[in-house]
Amino acid sequence: MLNRYAFVLAFLAAFAPRTSTASHIMGSELTYHWLGGLDYEITLVVVRDCGGIMLPDSSVVEVRSILCGVNTTMWISSVDTVEVANGCSSWITTCNGGSYPGAQLYFYRDTVTLSGNCADWTFTWLSCCRNDAIINLDSPGGLDLFISASLDNLNFPGNSSPIFQELAGAYVCMNSPFCLPNATYDADGDSLVYIRVLPMEAGGVPIPYAAGYSVADPFPSSTGHVFDPVTGNHCSTPNVAGQYVVAYDVLEYRSGALVGTAHRDVQLWVITCPVATVDVVG
Repeated sequence: MLNRYAFVLAFLAAFAPRTSTASHIMGSELTYHWLGGLDYEITLVVVRDCGGIMLPDSSVVEVRSILCGVNTTMWISSVDTVEVANGCSSWITTCNGGSYPGAQLYFYRDTVTLSGNCADWTFTWLSCCRNDAIINLDSPGGLDLFISASLDNLNFPGNSSPIFQELAGAYVCMNSPFCLPNATYDADGDSLVYIRVLPMEAGGVPIPYAAGYSVADPFPSSTGHVFDPVTGNHCSTPNVAGQYVVAYDVLEYRSGALVGTAHRDVQLWVITCPVATVDVVG
């Protein structure tokens, strides 16, 4: 990744405060949309395991620029909550008092007015802690979940980040072909490059995968992993039940220069799905 981006993330490690939550967070993404002038709408999406505690009605996003000397926070409010569809109407999930795994999407959104035009704005969100049941990370319950988005409104004023078009579902049926869609829409028509990355903890510090797992092979799959850097689609056939973390960056380029970035952290829940049956009535 570009040196400037890596430097900014390393700088944040010493300063990022934590949102105090339990190990019920299953993923998150953070994006921004230019409203005009120095106003930007920040959107945070958090995936919650319904087997854990509820999420708060508001959350904290960090807003920083080293070059402009800004180091502040903003509170963003929850604007909507929906349950992640599991594809089987007969399942009663933990979101509704049942026993099947369930997850909810929390949407937080608010507006920030930046203090000026700077080349190194970052918006970040941090939560403690990750789910203890995660298989592909060592001691996951002691690890934070950190996401970020970057903006250069000095050289590219009025830019909006790529917006993920499909929300990553928490459920994956074992031994069934599956594609995790990471496609984004960019309002500015910039060139987008998708890459698989390590998940991050406080300050954007990469978390190495546990032995036997890697960015290229983050969970067991009978067909390997096929990743498209143009569309962001990640396809596989998971064949071992469990919970696994995967992470992706979207790099936004204009005339060969990096304009901004967005990060997605997803905890996939590979489960044994019931065998479908068809009743024929004669």
